[in-house]
Amino acid sequence: MARLEKIKGYEKLRKDTINGGVINIDTSAYEQHQKMKEQVLLRQAEQRASQQTITRMQSEMECIKNDMTDIKQMLISIMNKG
Repeated sequence: MARLEKIKGYEKLRKDTINGGVINIDTSAYEQHQKMKEQVLLRQAEQRASQQTITRMQSEMECIKNDMTDIKQMLISIMNKG
């Protein structure tokens, strides 16, 4: 079992005497870090979703522009025949 010793000058840090590792025992800081990490991941997911929406809308706009060009050509063709 690990034995944790206080580290002089650091209230929230302990040294594991078995493997020499340093452990932060400040659970509130850990929880705050986890919340920030979750918020960052959520923002990244929202940004990806927004980018996908923009890309889809750009594609749809391109299709509409192509359709309008086709309609314009048909109208010109009809006018030339009449």
